[in-house]
Amino acid sequence: MSLHLFLKDFFHFRLDDIQHKMNTLNTNRETVERMATNSRDDIENLALKVDNIGLELKDMQGAIKLQNKMFDNHALRMVSKKQQTSFFLTKTSFSFPLMGEEKAL
Repeated sequence: MSLHLFLKDFFHFRLDDIQHKMNTLNTNRETVERMATNSRDDIENLALKVDNIGLELKDMQGAIKLQNKMFDNHALRMVSKKQQTSFFLTKTSFSFPLMGEEKAL
């Protein structure tokens, strides 16, 4: 076998080996790109979910504040109503006979 044929076979083998490695690298690159794209999409979805949770929390905080105001207003009305009733009863001062103390008519 001549040196020329030996080198030709050697370089042909090396070229095939390099081509195989390049194909493997391309496949790995494509896989990594898909994984990166999927990861980016997942992160964006999580960010949107976190934003939605934040909005829901703000809505709940607003509802709680509104409910607290409603309870406060209700409590004030009850206190005011009790004071008015108390005032009315002290001004009219009804006297009811106790049991056994009924006067004969």
